[in-house]
Amino acid sequence: MVEGTFYNDVTNEALAGWTVQITGPVTMTAQTNQNGYFSFMNLPDGDYLVCEAMQQGWTQAFPNSDTGSECPGGTFGYRYSLAGSVDGDLTDFRNVAPTAP
Repeated sequence: MVEGTFYNDVTNEALAGWTVQITGPVTMTAQTNQNGYFSFMNLPDGDYLVCEAMQQGWTQAFPNSDTGSECPGGTFGYRYSLAGSVDGDLTDFRNVAPTAP
């Protein structure tokens, strides 16, 4: 299983309705719930990349080029190797809302 949460990096509030994708031996997408939580369960063994779909105007704060793996679209995500009963670590994404002009 790979799971995580999306947060507003400034207010620390959960971000609901965000899309996250996992690619590897299988490709799946999920939406964050009202608590910003998502999970991918029953994944076959293999190497995976977990990436978020950025919402227009928002900026990704974490992970970044120092802490994450490059994803399509210029964002950063997480790589996991799953085997047997080994789960991925908790995968958190932090984003900054657009500022009003």
